[in-house]
Amino acid sequence: DPFRAEDAIHESQFKEAKAGSDVVVMGYPLWHLLGRSTPSITNGVVAKATGINDDPTNFQLTAKVNKGNSGGPVFDMYGNLIGITQGKLDTEVIKSAGGPAPEDINFAIHIQRVSKMLKLKKSEQPKNRQLTPVKSEDLHQEMIGKVVMVAVATD
Repeated sequence: DPFRAEDAIHESQFKEAKAGSDVVVMGYPLWHLLGRSTPSITNGVVAKATGINDDPTNFQLTAKVNKGNSGGPVFDMYGNLIGITQGKLDTEVIKSAGGPAPEDINFAIHIQRVSKMLKLKKSEQPKNRQLTPVKSEDLHQEMIGKVVMVAVATD
């Protein structure tokens, strides 16, 4: 069934990720241990507006990312969707290659890349835009019905 319109995130809420911006990541990390009734939330900042080798389609963030966060939303503190969590640097691979162990180097896909892939058409902007920052707990409550878990069987 399609989602209810009030549970959708309108494309007018898609904003650019900017270095230094406070963000939250929502998702279902380690859902088989932590549960799947509600999404988890972690805070961080956009560390860099680009990804590995300055890839402009991704950005680096400091919010903790674990298995199960991939595909989850990255929101700014105004409730705008700025990205989709992609993953993190693999500490073991880098250490085995003789490099230092990275900590909290995580990546997300810029939301503009997603909207281009979906070929979204601009439509009328909702009237109730958030103009002031909100607390993480309020943002979590506002977005809780908009973040869903998608599980894929691997057997």
